[in-house]
Amino acid sequence: MNTNLLFGIHCHQPVENFYHVVDEAVHKCYRPFFEVVRGFESFKFSIHYSGWLLEYIRIHHRDLFELIGRLAEKGQIEFFSGGFYEPVLSAITLEDRRGQINKLSNYIHNYFGMTPKGLWLTERVWDPSIIPALADCGIEYVIVDDYHFMSSGISKDNLYGYYLTEQDGIPMKLFPIDKTLRYIVPFKPVGEILDHIHGISSKPGQSAVIFDDGEKFGVWPGTHDWVYKDKWFRNFLMGVGNDAKINACHFSDVSDNEKPLGIAYLPITSYMEMGEWALPPDSFENMEDLLNHLGSEGFSDKFLYLVKGGIWKNFFSKYSESNYLHKRLMYLSYKINKIATVKGDNTKMLDDLYKAECNDVFWHGIFGGLYLSNLRNNAYRFLIEAEKKYETAEGMVFPSIEVNDINLDAYDEVFIRNNMYNACFTTKYGGQLIEFDIKPLNFNLLNTLTRRKEGYHRQISKSEGDLTSQGRDGISTIHDMSVSLSDEAKSHLIYDWYDRSSFIDHIVPYFYIKEFSEMSFQEYGDFVNKPVSTKILDHCVEFSRNGGIYVDGTKYDTNLTKIIIPQDNGIEMDIAIDTSFVNELTYVLEYNLHFYNLEALKINTIDVNSKNELFSNNFLLNDASLNTTIDISFNKNALLSWYLVKTVSQSEKGLDLSAQGICLLFSFKFRGKISVKATLKTI
Repeated sequence: MNTNLLFGIHCHQPVENFYHVVDEAVHKCYRPFFEVVRGFESFKFSIHYSGWLLEYIRIHHRDLFELIGRLAEKGQIEFFSGGFYEPVLSAITLEDRRGQINKLSNYIHNYFGMTPKGLWLTERVWDPSIIPALADCGIEYVIVDDYHFMSSGISKDNLYGYYLTEQDGIPMKLFPIDKTLRYIVPFKPVGEILDHIHGISSKPGQSAVIFDDGEKFGVWPGTHDWVYKDKWFRNFLMGVGNDAKINACHFSDVSDNEKPLGIAYLPITSYMEMGEWALPPDSFENMEDLLNHLGSEGFSDKFLYLVKGGIWKNFFSKYSESNYLHKRLMYLSYKINKIATVKGDNTKMLDDLYKAECNDVFWHGIFGGLYLSNLRNNAYRFLIEAEKKYETAEGMVFPSIEVNDINLDAYDEVFIRNNMYNACFTTKYGGQLIEFDIKPLNFNLLNTLTRRKEGYHRQISKSEGDLTSQGRDGISTIHDMSVSLSDEAKSHLIYDWYDRSSFIDHIVPYFYIKEFSEMSFQEYGDFVNKPVSTKILDHCVEFSRNGGIYVDGTKYDTNLTKIIIPQDNGIEMDIAIDTSFVNELTYVLEYNLHFYNLEALKINTIDVNSKNELFSNNFLLNDASLNTTIDISFNKNALLSWYLVKTVSQSEKGLDLSAQGICLLFSFKFRGKISVKATLKTI
């Protein structure tokens, strides 16, 4: 019996990723793939390109865009839709789901004359609540993993066709990807892959489904030489074309002409690795231990599908930075979509919002994601731009103060807005500054990242990773990678006990920069991660806490008050501390700031890497690539000490040591009482 081969590739680059990175992907992967496949006209396949990448290719690599068009005209290609800027659909609003999908489907129709009936699900994050929006956009079938079905108890042997599901009575067809094919294409020899496809001929449905990252065909380490120079892809296409028992066809062919294998209801899930990455680090380690135990006992094939990690949205609870950005976008989305309905078309505003919803920045696994500061910069860039357009459309009057629980942590955030900046303070943690948008630059100066334990930190091996080995048995994948950690990187495996915001109030017996950088200092006060009371006064905000200083088991009553006074190009802050403790203490005011190029940052013309201490009442921070200067000043002299905050994170290339922000520590000695006036502004 013959086997249907449903072959698809998904290609994506984060919105406004470094252009040289995208160009390299075009050169090593996207262009050679289509140049090879055009020589095999009988080979039918499917593609999903995220909208931003497709548009980038149209503008910067017109020859490739036209080649894709010619193959589509010949009937070789079936296009799949999705969110134009590759959001996780279940993590955005209903209106944005429809808007993003329709934007990509309309783009494909306008340039290629086809209307997609299938949808690529970003990171295969399935949630049945998205079905109504998909149906509204003309989508008839979706691609998920076989793991999704097996998690519902459906046998692997019954996953070689498609199933029906529904939400609110609205039907949707689901095609499961064969995990074995996903792992061996293109890493194993062609003969081994063809043998696997032949084995499917006896299965119900008789369809071999492979739909996976197109970047495996040239971008992943070692794949360009293997796939093209060693002619793996050409040999694969020849093998399929010469095999009378394999029928390369489109998903639409099977959807239109074959009956479903049954009805299925899938849990909210993604692929198995994503569920593991979404877990907190201790649970991540426990899941790894369980998987290793099952494998050592020979039970992995039998019970693996019963092992489940977290769901994709767990990244919002795992990373406060991800949650805050996401909730900011959702809050803005509701406001923008409301005025779009009331006041008419707001296409440019919505487009900026959609760009900020690109999924990559919200999560972290093998891919750097949240740990990549350029992705966070881009997300805030588009969020700020969309918000500025909204403020103009609404005719907002500045300055303004807004109090609301934006990030859904049960504590209010206080937003101060004017034409030059947005400043957001959290009442949950000491009235700290958690966002400072320089609006003319669309740049968030507080776009920092906290140093956290990651489950994979214990996996670091002593040998270097090697993904370039190849031979008759194929090549390795990034899932097989082992990596080593340099002594410098090991010194940065430090975990913070509070978030990396600004205006953090420390009361300590003494100050040593090394102890602060290593998180080993002794904190006397209870102001770092405790809530404050809030009063909105006449064009200013007062945060206060009646807390304590704790020494040798004794609490000394202590009051801390911060009054935030908006200025035209920044904010002024009056700080007052009054304690019953009589001995000398040190008050440390901590700022964590983010710049484009932290390694080239200068403070009062001093390179941050050449020195780490200054004594003054005025500090000018300059990053030439930011094209502005940050002015921090006080009403009295302060000792400023600083260090770069660096994280150790996993990526497709191994382990990365990345500078995420600069920690500025301003220290003042005092007894009993202290008052400090501080300003933060742009010049």
